[in-house]
Amino acid sequence: MLSRFRADAGMSSDGMDALDDNALIAALVGRSHPAGRLPGRIESTTVRRMVEAVRANGEAAGGYRPGAVTDADVHLLTVSESHPTLKTPSVNPDAWRALTRGRVGTVPVPGSHHDMVHPPYVAEPAGRIAEVVRPHQAAGRPARPAADT
Repeated sequence: MLSRFRADAGMSSDGMDALDDNALIAALVGRSHPAGRLPGRIESTTVRRMVEAVRANGEAAGGYRPGAVTDADVHLLTVSESHPTLKTPSVNPDAWRALTRGRVGTVPVPGSHHDMVHPPYVAEPAGRIAEVVRPHQAAGRPARPAADT
């Protein structure tokens, strides 16, 4: 999991694979402060707690099995690019159809799974989400996909 943060920080894997979590977190923090990727007030202990929370969330998500089918529509953001070093999860609309009686639609957005919420890509997914949600929110209705794909 820390390899994702290492890659996001632009650090090569040379020598990093041999570091334990504490040393790797210290290296990430040390590199991220001067690059402006991490506020100066955030230190290794805070990042360590964040890493522990991300790991716990990943374990919980990996073990979760939905038990109920919902009536909600599902809008899946699909990315146009792959990250050069990190895995991109596949988006399978059919898997979501088993979890809802609503419609399932895909919404293509630029970027990869890992950078679609960062500039310069973030404006597109934010706009697409707003297109879907705002009219229904104002009318008090659930948002519907434009087309069942």
